[in-house]
Amino acid sequence: DKPQKKCDRKACKEFQEKLEKREEKVMTERQNLTELIVKRTEELKNTEERMAEVERINSIAEERSKGIKSEIQQQKEEMERMEQQQVVVKQENIEMGHKIMILELELQKQHFEARQAQAEMIKALWYKKGAETKARTGD
Repeated sequence: DKPQKKCDRKACKEFQEKLEKREEKVMTERQNLTELIVKRTEELKNTEERMAEVERINSIAEERSKGIKSEIQQQKEEMERMEQQQVVVKQENIEMGHKIMILELELQKQHFEARQAQAEMIKALWYKKGAETKARTGD
């Protein structure tokens, strides 16, 4: 391990200068790349944080969507139940309308029969009165 002797020749000096410049350039490039890596790492971290936030928001939105879909389904089912109930109520109304018509017809029939009976009673009374009058007068 002998210490190297410094070369004093012009070619050696030029080579040494080129080597030093190249080392300096490599060091500068290394520093620039290190700074770029730090910068990109920070950008990546920010991007990952934003992605995590977007995923969180999407998750919340999906849960809301599920809730809304469930509510919509419940509303549809309720609407179907109400429509079925409406059909039943309409049918019951038709049947009650028929019963009302039957009752009105029966009432008219009873009024007609009562008037007929009244007319027959009046006729009977007239004939009876007429018969009594004939019997008295001898007609």
